[in-house]
Amino acid sequence: MPRQARWLITCFLLIACSSGEKPSSQAICRKVIDGDSCLLEKEGVSFVVRLAGIDAWELSYSQRLIRQVVFWKQKGYGVSYETACQWGTNGWKTLQKLMPEGSLVLFKTYGKDHYGRVLASLYLSNEWINEKMIESGWAMVYLPGREMSTEERQRLFEAEQKAREKRQGMWETFQP
Repeated sequence: MPRQARWLITCFLLIACSSGEKPSSQAICRKVIDGDSCLLEKEGVSFVVRLAGIDAWELSYSQRLIRQVVFWKQKGYGVSYETACQWGTNGWKTLQKLMPEGSLVLFKTYGKDHYGRVLASLYLSNEWINEKMIESGWAMVYLPGREMSTEERQRLFEAEQKAREKRQGMWETFQP
């Protein structure tokens, strides 16, 4: 497919999905990249999606992982790089279980992040995958902008609170 056609389809997807309250587009999950991002395909066009409203630990030693660990250490919560990487792996595996490769997912977009990834809420079998990742304890709420509705934001905060109370995932040992 020519590059210009892909660009037009991507623009159409962003415009078509960005304003609605309900997910209105479908795509196939081609790959789970880590605990908060995946590769989707729609009509032959692949694009990277960052799950909106959540943040999972990185999979490997990287500048991003170093920033995550340093951020929490500055707040007085010691997290080793090894532990953080294990949490990243657990988040990745959890997202793979929630959304296996080849799954047909519904999605709703909120624009793009500073890396050019599509920010989206993903749904599979009437479950909000973003919320399920928070409930698992392998991701935490991350809301740098105002993309999501107040109701969506509240659901994510409530899911994180429940995960903390149940000591799910990273919250078993990590209590900031």
